[in-house]
Amino acid sequence: MQSWNPYCVSAFQIGHCLLPRLLASKMDDALKKAAEGRRYAISLSSLDYSGDLSSKLMAFSDKMEKCFKSLQDLRSRKVGDEKQYAKFLAVIDEKVMWYEKAEAYWVGPVLMCIYHQ
Repeated sequence: MQSWNPYCVSAFQIGHCLLPRLLASKMDDALKKAAEGRRYAISLSSLDYSGDLSSKLMAFSDKMEKCFKSLQDLRSRKVGDEKQYAKFLAVIDEKVMWYEKAEAYWVGPVLMCIYHQ
């Protein structure tokens, strides 16, 4: 068995050192973004001109929560196959990128107009 190295230089140590940190960070981000998205969706749902943005934000939140639960399940079962984690982490990255664009271009300006009337 290899000894622990604070710099995580071997493949063994990367899997057992960096993955848990990355996983915890991504899971935390997924839950935070899901809550923000749901909050925005609820705020926008009563507006006639919000279009389908509210429903897309709600779908985003649902997807983030499902990814979180799936990663939580993998972690609790101590699954060692990084590919199983990677597919959920990739979905989180993709959806968060969409969310950040939606937040910057649509959600923020719309809510700003509402609250400053």
